[in-house]
This record gives sequence, C-alpha cells and structure tokens, in this order.
Amino acid sequence: MKLLALETSSAVGSVALAVGGQVLERVIESPRQQTEQLLKLTDELLAGAGLCVRDLDAVTFGRGPGSFTGLRVAAAIAQGLALATDVPLVPVSSLLCLAEGAQRQHGLGRALVVVDARM
Repeated sequence: MKLLALETSSAVGSVALAVGGQVLERVIESPRQQTEQLLKLTDELLAGAGLCVRDLDAVTFGRGPGSFTGLRVAAAIAQGLALATDVPLVPVSSLLCLAEGAQRQHGLGRALVVVDARM
C-alpha cells in the first residue's frame, strides 16, 4: 500500500509517504510555512521514493477539527492531486488519529481527545 498523507490542521504540519511498511515524513514547523512548503515537500518525498502521484493507492488528509485555514489548505491540495490523477481521496479525522496514537503509545483501551478549537 502506498499512501500520501497531508496534515495541516495544527501549528505543526506534515507530509508523510507510507510505502512498503516504511513511513517517510517531512515536518513543517510553522503554520505560515505550511501553505508555502506543502507541495514542495510532497514532490520531494515522492521523488525520493521514485514515485509519482499516479503510483499511489490513495491520498489522505487530516480533515480536522483544527485550524480552519490549515484544513482548507490540506483538503484543497489533496483533492487537487487526487482529482488530477484519479487516485482515491481519503479524509482522516485528526481526533481519531490522536486517540489511536495515544492508545498505541500508552497501551490504553480507551482514549478521549479534547482540543481547544481556538488554538
């Protein structure tokens, strides 16, 4: 499975490429840089893996909740990539990812995520 993931719903954004059980990731430290760097880092990751968008099984993006502008940026770029290449688009809940990450990291049976929508 080859997946490209875009996440810009919080202060720290990321682009990740999952290929053959490995995850390659680029982090974007500032919300202001996310819009400028998202496509560049996406191209960099794909080129480094010898892939193009058409080679992917899906393009995924964090659908929030989170920064309204950040959500729009990730959704727009993911939709554009998927539509232009006829690759499936998969929105992913940011809350679900946080909960599952906490469960895995701490061995929890249940997790509750609470975020401040204004931050």
